[in-house]
This record gives sequence, structure tokens and C-alpha cells, in this order.
Amino acid sequence: MRVWNFTVWLHATLGTIAFAALVVFALYILYVAKMHAGIDIFPHWGLHLPGPRTLVKIIAHWLGS
Repeated sequence: MRVWNFTVWLHATLGTIAFAALVVFALYILYVAKMHAGIDIFPHWGLHLPGPRTLVKIIAHWLGS
């Protein structure tokens, strides 16, 4: 029974990780398309939203402090 529980856990974990990666990739594609098209999807924030690299730097700085 332990092997079955492990395989179910592994299947669920890998599925969750793959889905999360797919969501992040899709959001990045939307971000790039928005920037290239000049579409302002957040009118109060303008087109100067932080990009993925800047967000990672902000999060790393926040976690480091």
C-alpha cells in the first residue's frame, strides 16, 4: 500500500508542478504580447508594470531582508 500512496503522491505533485509552470509560462506570453502590442490592460498602472526579471529581483530582495 505504501508504493501505491507514493505513486499517487508523485502523480499529484508532478501534475501540480507542470500545471503551475504552464500557468506561469502563459502569463509571461500574455505579458510579452501586451508589451509588443502596446495594450494597456491595467489603465491605472500604465504600461510600466514590472517585468518577470524585475519581479524576481523584488521578491528576492523582499525575502533577503
